[in-house]
Amino acid sequence: KAISVFRVFSRRYSADFLEHSLESNPSALIFESNHPIIKKIKADPTYQKILQKLKDKIVANNLNGEIWPEDFMNDPAMNGKINFNSPDLVTALHGIHKIEYRVRPKGNKKFELEFVLFDIYDFEKGNVPFILTDFKEFFKSTTINRLDIGEDLGVVNNFEIEIHLKENL
Repeated sequence: KAISVFRVFSRRYSADFLEHSLESNPSALIFESNHPIIKKIKADPTYQKILQKLKDKIVANNLNGEIWPEDFMNDPAMNGKINFNSPDLVTALHGIHKIEYRVRPKGNKKFELEFVLFDIYDFEKGNVPFILTDFKEFFKSTTINRLDIGEDLGVVNNFEIEIHLKENL
């Protein structure tokens, strides 16, 4: 039922990820920088905040490392969490747990940036954010509790998600 609801509301990745979680031992999903989901991620306002945090690392001459949700504690809109806000991503990705990055200087203050966003597809009670109020109320009352229970029963299984990105700055 939840997969159908996601499809009706044009949430392709939310539907696909939930369907993947129903496998008995779902493999990690790895998205390379040319995958269509990357376009959605780059269009989301959270992506710009991640890029700014990475630029701050470059300015501080930290060219390799990790960024954690806690690194966004000073941003009231993020409040120590890395969640995407666009309609499909908000219910597909459940909060980035870590970002690993590597920066290569290209000369003339230009840099090649490669980074990986790590997420775990899981359901913690009340931890999956929503955008549309009507959809939120409908979905919360009919589905989230069932997905959480499904996870407890071993029907909905957790899996890792890696999203590989590249930028030239």
